[in-house]
Amino acid sequence: MRILFLNQFYLPDKAATAIYLSSLAEELVRRGAEVHVISGSSSYDESAKSGVARQADLREETIAGVRAHRMWNTGFGRATALGRITDYATFYMGAAIKALWLGRFDAVVSLTTPPFLYLLALVCKWLTGTRAVLWSMDCYPEAQVALGQIRENGLLHRILAGINRFGYPRLGGAIALDADMKEILERAGARDVTIIENWENIEMFERSPIDPAQWRTELGVPESDLLVSYLGNMSRGHEFKTVLDAAAILKGRGAPVSIIFRGGGQKHADVAEEAGARGLDNIKVAGYVGKRDNVVATLHASDFGLITLMEEVKGLLAPSKLYGILASGTGVLFVGPGDCEIARVIRDGDCGGAFQIGEAEKLAGFLEGMARDRASARAMGDRAQKLFLERYEASITFGKFWSFFTG
Repeated sequence: MRILFLNQFYLPDKAATAIYLSSLAEELVRRGAEVHVISGSSSYDESAKSGVARQADLREETIAGVRAHRMWNTGFGRATALGRITDYATFYMGAAIKALWLGRFDAVVSLTTPPFLYLLALVCKWLTGTRAVLWSMDCYPEAQVALGQIRENGLLHRILAGINRFGYPRLGGAIALDADMKEILERAGARDVTIIENWENIEMFERSPIDPAQWRTELGVPESDLLVSYLGNMSRGHEFKTVLDAAAILKGRGAPVSIIFRGGGQKHADVAEEAGARGLDNIKVAGYVGKRDNVVATLHASDFGLITLMEEVKGLLAPSKLYGILASGTGVLFVGPGDCEIARVIRDGDCGGAFQIGEAEKLAGFLEGMARDRASARAMGDRAQKLFLERYEASITFGKFWSFFTG
């Protein structure tokens, strides 16, 4: 079986899509498939972009059995719409030439970076007879409408939605990350949508590489405090006011609760500024913790891992941080829509707390109670890991993908 994946980012890039794609691609190779990946030449991390793709990035190589083909694209980054579009367009052109040059595959699987990359998979279908598949990590243009980047029912929205109404029904299948995303894809015209959740490998998360007490000291958090950690991107799709308001309530009560934000994104500076302006010394905001070992150590040092979502992006974004939190045996704290997949997971597993946007008083009360009863917090973490092993461990998810491609 020959499978081709299309995504702008691949190893050694640290983008979440690159990490998930490499994990799956390598597993498919172990199961006997011939796997190729076409990616771009520049990094997701804007700090690594110089505006000119490095020639070293353009080499073709085999990584853990996966044949990686890197196409040149401009590296203007995500700062401006024009730069982003130029990056996308140059990647599209190079990827199209390479995909057709590589010949026929049993399946061409497109991720969603850049948007509408699945159209290239359809071109391969029409010219070579391959199966065209969308592996959806985001929903376009619905996410842009929800975040106010394009006007709902405006000309651009209608054009982009029209592209999906044309393209989605012609796919040979689509993969959604949860039931909410499946519903959105089907409303947009997709057929034969299969839910396959993201995953983690338990071996990476079941033990901390650093003593949790030592790591708390590194993070500047007292051992006596209940620790809530937010790790990752802080984008327009995430909500933080509820958490900041809860922190203010907890500070006023003198509750031993610390909340740390380690990451980046559009709202990172806003959260840091507001926490400072309000004198919330129970909140610490800094950059990414760095390598995977530091992420695992932070989760093991924490009582709860925090996830937030704006109401408007339900089903459009599926935060992958959920699976690392569960795998590490850490309780899950969620602020966002009460009827979304993450809230359902928490309720099903009784492994944390889910709160609506604006429920700062309830959130503060929950955390204050957990600070007094750390044993209950640890029990939630134990149940989180149990749920992970039952549903989201890598071996389970890989089996679903194998069935998808071979069934």
